[in-house]
Amino acid sequence: MTDFTYVSQMNCRFVFKNPSSTGRYITWNVKAYGGVKTADNLYGDKFMGEYEFTDIFSTVSATVDYNSYVSTSYRLPSQSPWRNNTMHYAFSRNEIISAGRMSMMVYTLSQSSWGYADQKKCFAELGSTNDYDDMLYLDQTDGSSVRYLKAIFIRTWNANTNASTNGANGWEIKYMKCRFFSESYYAHWFFSDTSVEVATHTYDATALSALDQIFTNSTSMYFTPTYYQKDSSSNYYG
Repeated sequence: MTDFTYVSQMNCRFVFKNPSSTGRYITWNVKAYGGVKTADNLYGDKFMGEYEFTDIFSTVSATVDYNSYVSTSYRLPSQSPWRNNTMHYAFSRNEIISAGRMSMMVYTLSQSSWGYADQKKCFAELGSTNDYDDMLYLDQTDGSSVRYLKAIFIRTWNANTNASTNGANGWEIKYMKCRFFSESYYAHWFFSDTSVEVATHTYDATALSALDQIFTNSTSMYFTPTYYQKDSSSNYYG
């Protein structure tokens, strides 16, 4: 973290990938620098202090459930492609998420290995009504040098909530407008310290067909006849 001014309090969001070794405690070592940044001192030329956060949490060692949700009633965004304020719905199993617990949804916005005419498929940011959501961007490169840009939505639930398909619309992710609907997204639900669900949410071709047929001049400019791709089960149309 650079180029910020510390006054009296600083809140940060960090995303960690759970290591393969479960039941291990995580410890942070944090160093702070100030002064002037140079080529030899990228964070500043004055060492301001160091603090160790010891055993702040442990990696998950209990049951982790993996599910895939496809529902013709709910598995579709709220609007056809490339519309502002489009909502996407993330679902959990039929179980209460307690107030104060968190959920996380990860969606790939672009990927350098995609063959699309424009490799940035979606744009994501928080809508004005997301009072309890936060969003991070993750720009990463894997072992094969494929570069990914991902949006990570994080919610802290302010009340006991059941965001399952048995409810109304699940967790409303707003807004994320896409040129087409093709990629699955992953939702992580933390029901307790030892009960975690990682769900793959895929789009249903039947449910999406009506939305995908609605085009205006504002959306057509982002499509070519080669890349009218809508979802993983029905790749091309038109």
